[in-house]
This record gives sequence, structure tokens and C-alpha cells, in this order.
Amino acid sequence: MTKSSWCFPWVAAFAVLMMSVGCASGTRKDFTGDATRFISVGDWEQAYRSLEDGLGSSESATRLATYDLIVLHPELKLAASKSFEPISLERTFTAFDPVSANAVETVRLAWYEKFASDEDVARARTNIEAAFVNANKPRAALLAARQNIGKGLIVDDATFNQLDSADREKVRGLYPTMQVIPSRSVGKVISHQVLDKSKPGSTSGSQLGAAFGQSAYIDRSFSQRNYSAVGQLSAGLLGAIIGSSFDKAAEARFLVNYGIELNDGTVKAVLLSSSDGIAAPIGQCVFIADAVEAPSYLCADSIVKFIERVKYTKTGEGSPVKSKAEDQISCKVDSVGAIKLSREDCRRLKGEVVDR
Repeated sequence: MTKSSWCFPWVAAFAVLMMSVGCASGTRKDFTGDATRFISVGDWEQAYRSLEDGLGSSESATRLATYDLIVLHPELKLAASKSFEPISLERTFTAFDPVSANAVETVRLAWYEKFASDEDVARARTNIEAAFVNANKPRAALLAARQNIGKGLIVDDATFNQLDSADREKVRGLYPTMQVIPSRSVGKVISHQVLDKSKPGSTSGSQLGAAFGQSAYIDRSFSQRNYSAVGQLSAGLLGAIIGSSFDKAAEARFLVNYGIELNDGTVKAVLLSSSDGIAAPIGQCVFIADAVEAPSYLCADSIVKFIERVKYTKTGEGSPVKSKAEDQISCKVDSVGAIKLSREDCRRLKGEVVDR
């Protein structure tokens, strides 16, 4: 090989590396430029949002330029403070799941700490914590409900919200362990398709190790003229043991594609992983997150059925609650008391009309 032939690949690699470095520097994000454009039209919120990545930049020059721009424009500090108000945080916690949203806002808070006062930072931190708790309530209620199935009342929010706010508070007071779960967290399986993604095991490592061990033994034996069949076997076994660390065990993995009908009639496609390929049967009421069986009444709930469950769960005196339906009457239901219901719902509950 000539000097030029072995040198060329290294020269080419070096040229590619230099080109990539040049491209990276040429496409560097101009955070201050974006902010300046927003500032020129008085959009301070977008101006600050465009500067946030600059505050977290790995380049000190970018961080300093961003910081200087914020110091020069008090409006940017005010916009930063407003971005941590509850109404602003709600947008993040609506767009992402509670854990991801909390992570996003925690990073933003770290950038905010670089120029905000201790008091403003503390207020922002408190608002983030409150937003996380509020956003996580449905998830926490769902987890609690799943842990206590059969031990208390469970109702979906769409059904429970048919009661007015005052009566919802009354019911919560009567049943402090009651769990209100998101209506879209349960549904009925209407179809499923199981896809086998399993991987077979491999013993190529031990086989290769055995072959290599025997070959090495034979080469050495012939050169030293002391070949032994037992020695060859022993070398093969040792090579197999060493090579077995590279073997791959069989992996059983299935994907189950569910079609699940939600309580509002819409159908949602849910793709879940399974180790055994056994899918929930069609018609079963399941929790959307993992297709585990849920109480069947949650997939066909109504205010009447909920009150029926209250009848058999309640242990104390009934408390008047009323639904939002119009043209209601006062209906006395056993073990519940007088509640406002339609005449038809009162009949279904075998209630007694107490006024007209």
C-alpha cells in the first residue's frame, strides 16, 4: 500500500468532520434574534419564551446575551413571572401528562431562578406544585379506585357531574372514600388483534466458543505434538461456557391492538404489550391504560344506576341530592332520601313522589 492510499481515508474522514462542525456552527439558533422580533411588536410573552432555551444554552456567550436582553427589558421579567401563573401553567398540564408537564416546568423554573427574586421563584414553585396536584387528581383517583374495587363507591366524572356542585359536595361528604374517575379511562372491548413479536433464543455464542476452543487446542497440540481427544473435548467445553455469555434467551412478546368503545360512544385504538398474547375478551369493560377488567357498571353508568349503588352502599340517613335534569319531581328513594329526579327515573328506582 502506498503512502497516498492509506492516508486518503484519514484525510477524507477529517474533511467530513470539519464540514459537520462547520454546518453545526452555521445553523446555531439565534435566540436573541427571535426575541427581538417579538419585542418589536410588543409580544413580550413570546419574546420570553423564545429566550428560555438561550438561558439553558451550553454556550456561555449565548447565556450572557440572553441574560443581558432580559435585564434591559423589564417587560420580559414581567412576562416570565406571568408564565408561572396558574392559568399559564394549566396550558402545559393540559398539553402533557402530569409527570411530563411537571418536568417541563421544573426545567423552566431553573432558568427563571437565574434572574428572578427569591420571592418570585418561591411563588412560581408553589404554583407549579399546585398545578401538578390538580392535574394529577384524576390519575390519583383512578389508581385509588383500582386498589379499592368492591370496597366503596366508584363513579365516572361524566355521571357524577350531572349533580350540581352543592350536591356533589354533599355526596363527597357522605362518602369520603368515593372515587370519581375520568369517564374516558374505561371502555368496552369491541375488537382485538394479537401480533406475535416474540424472538427465538440463540446459542451461537456457546457454539462459536466451543469451536474456537477446540480449534485453538488443535493448533497448539499439533505444534507441540501432544494431542489428546480428552483435551480437545475439555477445550471445547471451556469455550462453550465462555461463549454462553453471548447466547440470547428466547423472548416472548406480543402486541395487542384493541378497539375500545368509550362511554360517549367514540372508539379508541389502544396498542398494548403482552408477555402471553392473551387479550381481554370482547365485550369486557376494561381500564384503558392496560386493558385490565373494570367493574362492568362503569361502562354503562347513569345517574339512576349511580343512585341505585348509593342505596345499597349507604349506611346512614339519606341526604337530599338533585340532578341537573329539567322537569324534575321530589322522589323519595329507600336508603337515600328525597332527591330531585325525572318522573321516569323515580319510577325506575321504585321511589315515591312526595310533591308535584
